[in-house]
This record gives sequence, structure tokens and C-alpha cells, in this order.
Amino acid sequence: SDSPLLREIARLRELTFRRVGEGTGKRMDTDVYDSWYDHIVLWDADESEIAGAYRAVPCARVLDSIGQKGLYTASLFEFDGRLLPTIERGMELGRSFVPPKYWGSRSLDYLWYGIGAWLGQHPEIRYLFGPVSISANLPLEAREWLVAYYTRYYGHAEQLARSPHPFRPGAAAPDFGPLDAEAAMPLLRDRLDALGAR
Repeated sequence: SDSPLLREIARLRELTFRRVGEGTGKRMDTDVYDSWYDHIVLWDADESEIAGAYRAVPCARVLDSIGQKGLYTASLFEFDGRLLPTIERGMELGRSFVPPKYWGSRSLDYLWYGIGAWLGQHPEIRYLFGPVSISANLPLEAREWLVAYYTRYYGHAEQLARSPHPFRPGAAAPDFGPLDAEAAMPLLRDRLDALGAR
């Protein structure tokens, strides 16, 4: 895009993702979706710079104008047709970042305030969803623990969204026993801390 704001978002997104072992390797992290998605931007007025951003879109708008292929998540997952009514009432979020200068600040909290304000303008939205990256820089065991936790407590038995390249945990995937999600979270945190994955 020719938008200076979108170019700066793409530049900061790339720099931020590189710091955590991700990124495209290009000067800017941008794609075709940036042009038709909304961008929720956190602006630091004192420094006159971006302190974070989220990409968001009401899915019905994209489905009506472009079709399912216009959703970023459709490039990552195969959606079961039964999921479409939920997607139509949803907002896809993703490509969020907080530049390293603002790590440890309340930037992510403020971005979520922005998402809340955005939702206030879109009362038709009932669901929030989007992809999350787990850095390859994390130890394999840490990634296995994260995937095991979220699959067990928040996965859907019918897998209405399938990845063509699913994560394959090792033979010794963690077992949370009879614990519920809340009781298992401290166990997950302790294990991630022990693995140096924070």
C-alpha cells in the first residue's frame, strides 16, 4: 500500500517479529490482507510513534466482498463448512505486535482497550478468533507443553479448523491428569519457567 502508516506498521511488525525469531527477512512484514483489514494502532503521543498494533476485520465484510479466501486464517487453516455461521459473526484478529521499546509496558493492555472500543462500533460481532504463532526459538518441550495445554482445555473434538501442517508433539507429551484449565495453568507456567521459555 502507499499508506505511510501501513508501511510503518509493516516495518515495526518485521523488526518486532525478528526479535522473537520470526519475521519475513524483508524490510517490511506486509501482505495482501493489510489493505482490506482494519488496523488498531496504539499511538504514543509523547514520542510521536506507534507503540503497538493489531490487525482486525469483521469477517462478514470480507466474506461478502472477497469470499473465504479473503480471510488471513483461511490461508492457514481448512475450515469445515459447519464453522461458517460462527465465522460470519466473528472478528478475525492477528499480526499483533508491540515494538521492543515498549515491552514491559502496558501497551498490550491498551491495545485490548482499543479492540474493546472497536467492538463497541461493531455490535454485530459475537466471536473473536485468530492465529497465534509460537516461536521456533522456544525449546521443543516448551512448544509441546503449550500445544498440549491449549489443545486439551480449549480444543474442539471435531476440529472444525484444521491445519494442513499440524504440530506433531513428541512421544512424551505432557499429561495434566485430572486438573481443570485453571489448576493446570500454574503447572504450565512452572514448566515453561524451568525451560527458560518466558
